[in-house]
Amino acid sequence: MEMKYFVIFLLMIMITTPLNGISYQKSEIKNNILSGYRKDMLPDCNDSQVNVSIGIALRSLNDVDHIKGQLKINIWLRYKWNDERLKNEVGKMKFYTDPSMYGSIWVPDIYLYNMGSIQELEYTLADVSKDGEVRLSRPGIITTTCKFNLKDFPYDEQFCEIKMGSWVYSASDIYLKKYDPFFDISNYQENEEWDLVSYNSTINNKKYDCCVEEYQDITFGMKIRRRSEYYNMNIILPGFLTASLMIISLMIPHSTGERISFATTIMLSVIVFLLILSDNLPKTANSPLISFMFIGLLMLSLVVLFIVINTASFYENTNICCKVDDEGRCQCKRFCCAKVRDNEEEIEGRNEEISNYQRGLYVLNKNRIKRIKVIENVYMVSFVVLFVGFMVGIMSEVPKYE
Repeated sequence: MEMKYFVIFLLMIMITTPLNGISYQKSEIKNNILSGYRKDMLPDCNDSQVNVSIGIALRSLNDVDHIKGQLKINIWLRYKWNDERLKNEVGKMKFYTDPSMYGSIWVPDIYLYNMGSIQELEYTLADVSKDGEVRLSRPGIITTTCKFNLKDFPYDEQFCEIKMGSWVYSASDIYLKKYDPFFDISNYQENEEWDLVSYNSTINNKKYDCCVEEYQDITFGMKIRRRSEYYNMNIILPGFLTASLMIISLMIPHSTGERISFATTIMLSVIVFLLILSDNLPKTANSPLISFMFIGLLMLSLVVLFIVINTASFYENTNICCKVDDEGRCQCKRFCCAKVRDNEEEIEGRNEEISNYQRGLYVLNKNRIKRIKVIENVYMVSFVVLFVGFMVGIMSEVPKYE
């Protein structure tokens, strides 16, 4: 029994000894490499140009702020370069990359040029192969500036760029190349408001006024398209349905006295929609499509209010008050209130039957009422045509995407 435990102990020693030997060997190699290592010098021993491949893996679109003109995204920034000073005989090893830590290696100083705020990318461990190839992936959140064109809002497409490059090293020191893949979306999480339509990348050489050398940058472009369902269901459709009540205001009988108040309420409702919309748009000189929609509806509501007031004045001119004097003659005056009768001719034909206590009988001129009804119908048909034409014109301006 004791022999059995002794054999197991020997086997454990035989297994762990090689592992401990390899770990010790890697530790010694790391110590030898970093003993004279300078992380403030280019990794090429001959001081020649260093090829640095850069790519990004898009994780999510965290925030698209068209009011501030900023785009906040979650990415994994990937690098690849060769460092001859890290060649070893053991194989794959990991090194620190944070410049503030002891024992870290050289890392290209890649900065976000169109930075909207301080970039929040983590310094993770780098994988170093036997031949000195270094691979580094830095996850984090970056905020870039983006120029938004809201002409077609909320049916708009936007093109935003992520411009990166070395801040210190010129093109003669660091030569930028595209990582393979240069734009990885295999782990991309869909955004509820925006669709990722397309993406690309370009490498640019530019000479700045401050310096003699040329500097390189790699620019990742993204085309994103807004999902308009929220605006359709919560702003545009309720706004147009509310504005369509303007047609009903012309159908309300004048005798109820509610026409003007109804038309005014509709106009105020359109103004409320316009105020809600203004909170979601930047204060620029360029008016988006949805603003033209509600400004047009506001103008149409003003037209209806003018029509209602105009027809109300027509009705006021039809009010006739007939009073019978002591001799039985009918004297007619306007703008007084009494009981509604058929017409003035009927009252005049029954003068002998009208007594003094029946004074103040109110009469509407039927022929004039008929003419006013015709005018109202013309107004209504004209407004319906104008309203439908306005809607068709607005819908024709909505961009059609494939």
